[in-house]
Amino acid sequence: MKNKFLLLYLLLTLLTLSSCRKTEYTHAMPADAAAVISVDMKSIALKSGINDRENAALKQHLSDALKTGLNSETSDRLAKILENPSKSGFDLTEPVYAYSAKEFDNETVIDLCVGDRGDLNSTVEDLSKSQLCSPPEETDHYKFTIVMGKAVLAYNRGTALLIPTKGGMTDKIRTALDKVMQYKKEESFCANKVFDTLKERKGDVNFYISLKEGMSSTLTSCINNTNATNSTVGLAFIGDVTFNNGLISMKVEKYGTKTHTPDNSMKPISNAVLSHFPQHLPLMFTLGIDGTKAYKLLSSDSSLGIDALDIPLLQKLFDSIHGDLTIGYNSFGKSDPAFLAYAQITNTAAVKSIYGFIKSQKDSEWGTIRKISDNDFVYSFMKKNIYYGVIDNVMYITNDASLVHYKVVGGTYAQNAYASQTKGKTMFFVFDTSEIMGQPAILKKMGPIVSTALAHNVVCVRGYNVGIDAWTAEMVWKDRQTNALKQIVKIVRQIVGM
Repeated sequence: MKNKFLLLYLLLTLLTLSSCRKTEYTHAMPADAAAVISVDMKSIALKSGINDRENAALKQHLSDALKTGLNSETSDRLAKILENPSKSGFDLTEPVYAYSAKEFDNETVIDLCVGDRGDLNSTVEDLSKSQLCSPPEETDHYKFTIVMGKAVLAYNRGTALLIPTKGGMTDKIRTALDKVMQYKKEESFCANKVFDTLKERKGDVNFYISLKEGMSSTLTSCINNTNATNSTVGLAFIGDVTFNNGLISMKVEKYGTKTHTPDNSMKPISNAVLSHFPQHLPLMFTLGIDGTKAYKLLSSDSSLGIDALDIPLLQKLFDSIHGDLTIGYNSFGKSDPAFLAYAQITNTAAVKSIYGFIKSQKDSEWGTIRKISDNDFVYSFMKKNIYYGVIDNVMYITNDASLVHYKVVGGTYAQNAYASQTKGKTMFFVFDTSEIMGQPAILKKMGPIVSTALAHNVVCVRGYNVGIDAWTAEMVWKDRQTNALKQIVKIVRQIVGM
């Protein structure tokens, strides 16, 4: 009987130790970390199809590239790791975390679970033989090595941290490691409620970002959609990125206190000005705005200095904007992308009075202005021309003379498939990939291979608000049956000639 109890005790102890090993590594994240990201490597590997037969040549190409110039022991070690990542000593079935905290000067620290310390020791020793890292050194609480002179890898039985460095193992990094490698759960980020919320999200990549300092109250208020004078400077967001069939989706929402009483400076988009745009545009951005409330929001933030300008006309211009404000980029072939913007206005006189205001300024720093007609003007500043005016209670602005009083030939943007997705939201943008990737400036910058691959495979990148406190951005792929990550791997194979 005694032996049975001893055996049961031993089994329970082993299970407890195994459980501790799996969770202990998350304790190395400071409680006040400003940003935490978790990556589900197991899900990403599965969705990418990296282990599929069709990617065998790509893995071999990667293996050959990694082995170049290495001795036999290091090459053998890397071959084993590529075949079975657990041979690295890291347990990649557990999420890989990255965080930013003041303990490490807000550098991005990678936090991994150690699966087998013996394998990790062997990996470090083999890499050191090819001078990819320094010989490991041991302290009371961890071992460490300097990886390629650019990062400190510190590890113990359950935790491995990778910290960027320019000076090897500095006193500051050593002090921080001595502290975080001994954290208990209650001292770490794991003790925060947000950590449980983060783990509950279903993304392939989950993230938490806290913006506690350095934000103007206006930016805070715009996101909160509340009055600047009543808002608290500092925001936190939680979100995820998910790779689905034919879609990469990023969802972001405000974490903590949600907005209950919006100030209505943002209005639902009505698509009222879309008929002024051609049916196909590389880039379109639109929002619904109440100019009067938007000006109140901006002017209440002393850091922006709006009130200090003492320009009554500025408030009149804001007051006149009420409804949709839409900006379309028509061409990226010039040094300055050609844009055309339209805004619903209630006071045409305010727009026309810009001419008199600029003319009355004796300071040449204001630039020059001339009247084209009673409703059309051109403003010149720093050798750039901005054309603006009024058409049927709609204000237009453009930097391209050919777009003044632009007449749409054929279908308008109101007939574009994206128009139905825009209406009713307060903010919406879309990059039409097939349109934008064919632009000469984009082709030159990204290269014909990448541009063509994206144009042939991606429909668009779009973003929009979901209620007051949440936003979504999506990359939509033409092949809606295959996981987007798998399609990315396919494009990589094409780029490297496989």
